[in-house]
Amino acid sequence: MMAKCGRRGEKTGDVPVLDVKVRNLGPVRKADLQIKPFTVFIGPNNSGKSYLALMVHCIISNAVVIQRQLLYEVERIVLSHVRSRRKLLDLGPEKCLADAVVETWKRTFPDRMVELFACESLEDLVSVGASSMTVETLGVKLEIAKGNIGEDQLRVVPEGRDPWSLREFGARMKKMFKEAEKVFGKYPPDRGLSSFMMLVERELGPFMQKIIFAESSHYLPAGKCGILSSFEVLSAAAIDLLQSALGWKELRLPAFPGAIAEFIQALLMHRAQSGSDRRVSAVLENIVKDITGGEVRLLSGQRGKPVEIKFIGEGYEIPIRRASSSISEIAPVVFFVGLPEERRAPIRFPRYRFRGRETLLIIEEPEAHLDARNQVLFTRLLAFLVRNGVRVLITTHSDYVLEQVSNLVLCGMQDEKTKKKFARFTDGQEYVLPEEVSVYLMREGGRKHRWFDAVPVEIREEGIAADHMEEVKAQLYNEFVALWELQHAKTASAQETEERDQTEQAE
Repeated sequence: MMAKCGRRGEKTGDVPVLDVKVRNLGPVRKADLQIKPFTVFIGPNNSGKSYLALMVHCIISNAVVIQRQLLYEVERIVLSHVRSRRKLLDLGPEKCLADAVVETWKRTFPDRMVELFACESLEDLVSVGASSMTVETLGVKLEIAKGNIGEDQLRVVPEGRDPWSLREFGARMKKMFKEAEKVFGKYPPDRGLSSFMMLVERELGPFMQKIIFAESSHYLPAGKCGILSSFEVLSAAAIDLLQSALGWKELRLPAFPGAIAEFIQALLMHRAQSGSDRRVSAVLENIVKDITGGEVRLLSGQRGKPVEIKFIGEGYEIPIRRASSSISEIAPVVFFVGLPEERRAPIRFPRYRFRGRETLLIIEEPEAHLDARNQVLFTRLLAFLVRNGVRVLITTHSDYVLEQVSNLVLCGMQDEKTKKKFARFTDGQEYVLPEEVSVYLMREGGRKHRWFDAVPVEIREEGIAADHMEEVKAQLYNEFVALWELQHAKTASAQETEERDQTEQAE
């Protein structure tokens, strides 16, 4: 879905938006989300922020799979129709695509949820006290009822909403069917189907690109520091596992939770790709160096050798396990949008290759292990990535991060001269437009069973309203005042006692 945007005369074009509706997912009772280029989930611990972030990742990664499989499903339906000696025009293109969408989601989405949430069954994800869970997105609604898990729970959302642009697709397909009948007659023979499906693919490709929010999704879980600290061990274990698969030795590895396993696998399989944007790469390198005091490199091992991650400072080089925990938190972001990699021999790759356009980067607690200054700088880095086509979703407890996002929104309302003046690392690309930002607060409710609703936070002319954080600050201030008054009264009482004793002694 695309939303037309623009404020203060700036031409923004179309801003991508992904609509997601969730009911009774873990601690989340209700969430009607609009995922935008910069989305922020805030709220107390154990309120469901990670559940929602992981669900978005599940949807995007599954939609990418559907992008690849949908053509085959359309081809299967068309082929079955033609071989039944029915006219092409009798095959309703809208129904054809709707059926294909449902079938591909039905085959992939439930299994993807079980894999990423690392649960035994989809029933495990239903909220305590609830009888069912629903997830609605991209025109498909998944309904999970406790004690009734079946394929019939996946269905198309009722008419009236058309996120897949079925009517537009249907009109294009009908035109294509008419052209095909001129060439093949009413029933194209098998030898003509390949040519016909090439036409379908030509139409379906651009159509899918307009629908999918991001071309890929990377989930960076909490605890990145601990994972990277053990990365060399995991890399070596992966080599041993491969050798075991080839019959060289026996090895058993413990299973990791779904999102963490995917994260580790992505790091182990990462390789630099050709092509780069030197301007973006240079800025990325400067920001990382400002935060860490050096740079991070991924060293591809020779055959049979593990992959290594190194931190390179001024005149020294150390493995990531000995580097600051802050470096381990930032390194995965660098890997997924601008991978620094070199081979030990004989080829050397450039330090950074920016390759993140239209990638969704989901980061749990980006403030972890960063001091206040670096939290602010890292948030600027995220805004810069958004300006260059990366979609970003974060969960955070940091008021520094949220206040910096608020300032970035305010900057997005200003003219180009002000944006350049505000920027620290770039020529004015450290901002986000108000229309590009969604912020959701997890608000607590319920008596018998604790649950949370995702409530949209208003983005005002003065920035993002963080009332829940202000409440905590006010509580801390009031606590300080009360304690200070008690201490002041105690000190005053002690002084009065001392003065009285001195007076009595003088008498």
